[in-house]
Amino acid sequence: MKEFRNHLLLSDRVFRIVAILLAICIASQTAFIAEGAGQKKKAASAASQRKAGAQTQREPLTEEQKIVHLLSRIGYGPTREQIERVKKMGIAAYLEEQLHPETIEDKKVVELLKPFNTLNLSPQELAQSYPPPQIVNRLRQIQEQRRSSQSEGGLMDGPNLPALPDPQQVIFELQQAKLIRAVYSERQLLEVMTDFWFNHFNVFAAKGADRWYISSYEREAIQPHALGKFKDLLMATAKSPAMLIYLDNWLSAQPGGRPPRPWRPSPELMRELGIQPQGQQSQMRPPQGLAPLLFAPPPPPPQTAGLNENYARELMELHTLGVDGGYTQKDVVEVARCFTGWSVLQPQNGGGFVFRPWAHDRGEKIVLGVKIPAGGGIEDGERVIDLLANHPSTARFISTKLLQRFVSDSPPQALIERIASVFTKSGGDIREVLRAIVMSPEFFSREAYRSKVKSPFELVASSIRALEAEVTPGPFPNPPQGPPLLPSPGQLPSPGPPQQQRPGQAPQQRPQQAQFLIGAIGRMGQPLYLCQPPTGYSENSQAWVNTGALLNRLNFATALASNRAPGVRIDYSRLLGDAATSSLEQVIDRLISVILKGDPSPQTGETLKNQVADSTNRVEGGKPASQADIARIAGLILGSPEFQKR
Repeated sequence: MKEFRNHLLLSDRVFRIVAILLAICIASQTAFIAEGAGQKKKAASAASQRKAGAQTQREPLTEEQKIVHLLSRIGYGPTREQIERVKKMGIAAYLEEQLHPETIEDKKVVELLKPFNTLNLSPQELAQSYPPPQIVNRLRQIQEQRRSSQSEGGLMDGPNLPALPDPQQVIFELQQAKLIRAVYSERQLLEVMTDFWFNHFNVFAAKGADRWYISSYEREAIQPHALGKFKDLLMATAKSPAMLIYLDNWLSAQPGGRPPRPWRPSPELMRELGIQPQGQQSQMRPPQGLAPLLFAPPPPPPQTAGLNENYARELMELHTLGVDGGYTQKDVVEVARCFTGWSVLQPQNGGGFVFRPWAHDRGEKIVLGVKIPAGGGIEDGERVIDLLANHPSTARFISTKLLQRFVSDSPPQALIERIASVFTKSGGDIREVLRAIVMSPEFFSREAYRSKVKSPFELVASSIRALEAEVTPGPFPNPPQGPPLLPSPGQLPSPGPPQQQRPGQAPQQRPQQAQFLIGAIGRMGQPLYLCQPPTGYSENSQAWVNTGALLNRLNFATALASNRAPGVRIDYSRLLGDAATSSLEQVIDRLISVILKGDPSPQTGETLKNQVADSTNRVEGGKPASQADIARIAGLILGSPEFQKR
C-alpha cells in the first residue's frame, strides 16, 4: 500500500502540467457554451470573429473525425478496431447495427459477467439471500457476544455469521457490471441509452427496499425499452416497485382508505383441500407448501399516509412534460389521485407491483383539461401515462434532453423542434428519434466536435478503451473491507462537484480489483446508482467542471496510466508496437495517435513534448523511453483537453 501511495505522489511540475491542460479544456468548453448562448444577440460580433481567424472552426469534419465523433457520442469512446470497422462498413450502416442490438453478439461481456451471481436474481431471491444491513449487523453483534462467552468458558450456539452474504454485494456487482458493459460491450449504443434512461428515470439504490429492486429495475424496466417506444418505457417505470418505493407512491391512498379484513379460508374449503380446521385432529396430511400459505398470518397492510404527490410531480416535471410543460399544481393533485393504489406487495420480501382497489380514488379527475370519468381503477393511471407520453411538451422535453446528451449542452431551438416532430410522428419511437439526431448536420458539425466534458463514468470507460486495458472483475470481499458501498444518505457525496482531494493523495478504497475504478468514479462526483435526487445527474457537461474535479481526474489518470490501478493492466508493448522501443519523441507521437486518435491541438502537442521532455530529465535523442516515461506521457494525454471532452 505504501508503494501505491508513493507512486501517486506526483511532482509539482507534473501536476502543474496536467492542471494547465485541464484548465485549457474547461476554458475552451466554457467559451463554446458562451458563444452558443449569445449567438443571436451577437451575430455581428461573431461574424467579425470568424473573419478574423476562426475559419478552422467552420471547416467540416474529416471522415476520420466523423468516425471518432460518432464512436464518442453513441458509445464510450473509439478503439482502433472499431474505427477500422466503421471505415469498412460506413457510418450509416454502423448506426443501423447499433440501433438493433439484438443482432449483435456480446460473448466477451457474457463471459466477464458470469461471476456476478446477483445480476439475474429476482427481488424476492435477493431479499431472501441478502438481509438488510441492520439484521446483518445485529447477527454480527450476537457473534461477538458468543465469542466473548466462549472465551469466558460459556457456550452459545449460532450460525456461521461471517459467511452471511452482505447486502452491499448487490450494488457492488451492479456497479462493476455497468462499467464492464461500457468498456467491452459491442452493443455500445444500447449501453449509452440504458445509462441515459436510468438517469432520466433515476432511482436511489440506498433507499429502503430499493437495494433489492435496483437490479431488476435496470434489467426489466429500463434496458428492454431503451430503444423502443417511450410510452412502453414510461409505463414500465411507473409500475416498477423500485420507482414506486423511491417516490413513495406505494403508500399513496385516497383519504380515509382502509384495507379490507384479511381473507381466511372457510372450514369447508380447508377440508376440501385436506387441511383440518384448527382445534380438530386429522390423520390427513396437508399438501406440501399449501398449509403454511393458508395459515400464515397475513402481511400487515402498508401504513398509508393519504395522498402522496411525489411521483405525480416528478412524472410531469422530470419524466415527461418538463418544468415549463404547461401543467399546474391542480394537475399534480389530479395525477396523484389517478395513481392511488399503485403499490408494492410486501417490499420487505421483494414482492412485485400490485394494484390495491381499496386505496384508489374512484372519483372523477381532470388532467391537463382531459376528463377521466369516475369509477375507474388501475386504468386511471394508465390513461395518464398515455396522455403524457403523447403530449407535445413531452416530445420537446425528451428531444431536448437527448440532444443535450448527443449533440450539445445548448442545442439550437430549430433542431429541437425538428427532433420533437420526429418524436411525435413516430409515436415516441426512440430508434427513429436517435436516427434523426445522429444523421442531422448539427451532430457532425465542427461546433459539436469535442464540445462536451466527459462525465466521470464516461472518462473512466473511455480511458480504459483508449489504452486497450484489460479489467479483471473482482470478487466481493466477505466480510467486507473498507468503507461501505451503501452508506446512509447523510454519508453520500453530493452529486456533481466532488470532494476536493490533494494532488497525489492516495484515495481510500476497497483494495479489490475493479472496485478501484468504481471508487474513482464516485470520488469524481458520480457514484453509480447512488444519485439521491430524482433529477439524476445533469446532462449539462459543465456540472463536471470544478476545481475538485481537476484534482480527482489527475489522480485517476496517473494511477491508471502507471499500471497501479488494482485489477487493470495495460500492455504498452502491444499498444505502441514498434514505437515501444523508440525514442521519447516517437513514443509521444504514437500515444497521441492511439489515445487521441491523432488529433491534438498544436498547443497540446507542444505542451506535451516540451514539458514531458523536461520532466523526464531530458531524455537524449534516440534513446528508448523507459516504462516510467511511457506511463507518465499516457497519463498526461489522458488529462489533455482533447481527451477530457467528447
